[in-house]
Amino acid sequence: MKTETVLDVRTLPPPKRHPKIFAAWEGLAVGGKLKLVNDHDPKPLFYVFQAERAGEFEWTPLQEGPEIWTVAITRVASRKPASLITLNLTVNEVATRYPRTQEVLVRHGLDMCCGGIHPLELAAKAHGIDAAALLRELNAVAAAGQEPERPSWAREPADREIDVREELRDGGEPFNRIMAAAAPLKRGETLLVRSIFAAAPLAKTLEGKGFEHWAHRVDASDWKLFFRKQGRR
Repeated sequence: MKTETVLDVRTLPPPKRHPKIFAAWEGLAVGGKLKLVNDHDPKPLFYVFQAERAGEFEWTPLQEGPEIWTVAITRVASRKPASLITLNLTVNEVATRYPRTQEVLVRHGLDMCCGGIHPLELAAKAHGIDAAALLRELNAVAAAGQEPERPSWAREPADREIDVREELRDGGEPFNRIMAAAAPLKRGETLLVRSIFAAAPLAKTLEGKGFEHWAHRVDASDWKLFFRKQGRR
C-alpha cells in the first residue's frame, strides 16, 4: 500500500535537516512518498539524492517559493547494494582483488595456495562451509574497504580550505567561490572543500583544469573533497 509521509523541516537548524530527511526516507517502502516542506529551494538535497540514491527516487516539485518550497520524493526502488564477490570467483581472485578479505578466507581455512585456484562455491563445499554465509561475510568486508586509499598528498594539511556546507544547506550555489579558491593554486598545492555530497560535476570540472582529486565521506551529508594542482605551474 502506498503511503505518504509529510516532513516540515523549516523549524529545524540546517545541520539537522538532512539527517532527519534521510531517516524519514529510509523508513519508506517502495511506492511510499516523502512530502518535504522547506523554507528554501532544496536543490542541494536533490544533488545528494542523485549522488547516493540514483535509480531509487522520483523528484516532483509541488510548490516553488517564494517563502515555502514543497517537493514530493517518491521511492521507486529499494536500495540493493551490488555484490562485489560472486561464488564463481576463485579464492585467489577474491584475495587479490579485495585484500581485506584474506583474513576471512584464512579463518575459514581457504588458503591462497593449492585451493586458491578453485571457485569459492567449490572451495566452500570441500571445507563444509555454508557458501551463502561466506559470501555475505566476504562482501561485507570487501564493501567496507571500497574507498580508495588516501593518497599521501591528502594526508597533509591543505594549502587552502573552503567550507560550503551551510551555503549548500541554505540553497546556495558555491561553485564560483570554489573555483576562485582553486584558481591561484600552483603545482603541488592542495584545496580542501567541505561539502554535503561528493560533487562529481565539480571534480570533473577541476580535473579539466589540471587537478586530481580524492573524496572522503565523513557521514551521509558531510564530505571532505581534496584537490591537488598538477601540471607545470
